[in-house]
Amino acid sequence: MRGAVAGLVLGWRAVGGYVDGSFDVDVVSSTCSEAVGRGMSKTVQGCFGKVLLELGGNNAAVVMPSADLNIVLPARPREPAIAILHRVNAEDRVWSMDSSAPVLTVGVFDEREQPIEWSNSLSQGLSSDLWTGDVRNVEKWAGPAGSDAEIVIVNVSTSGEEIGAAFGG
Repeated sequence: MRGAVAGLVLGWRAVGGYVDGSFDVDVVSSTCSEAVGRGMSKTVQGCFGKVLLELGGNNAAVVMPSADLNIVLPARPREPAIAILHRVNAEDRVWSMDSSAPVLTVGVFDEREQPIEWSNSLSQGLSSDLWTGDVRNVEKWAGPAGSDAEIVIVNVSTSGEEIGAAFGG
């Protein structure tokens, strides 16, 4: 692949291990769990390569009662199926684990501060979004006592926003 502009290689551990440990690969980009990323980063850097990793998940998405559900829940019939775990307790392991899988954990809250506490208690914190029709909720979520995520978005999905952060965007 020397001289190529880009190459895309799909595969699991055996393929990844070969690519990560190759002196012929200058840059490795991957979306993976934190554990896989940690090992991959060491291997690639050992070959003097560069890594661009998107690690972990669990971006908070809070839907307030004032939100327009037609915007929050667009129909996307071709998307992969996701497991929905409804009314998960914030102390349950599944709430905070890094699964890198299409799992949606749903918590029901009574007070506006509760989802902020839940979100800020996670070790992951790349992005968060709030869905609301009330500006007071925006002020609380995006204000100094609100979400501590790196990217805080209101009434728009965080999907795809993270990649810009790697380039100062």
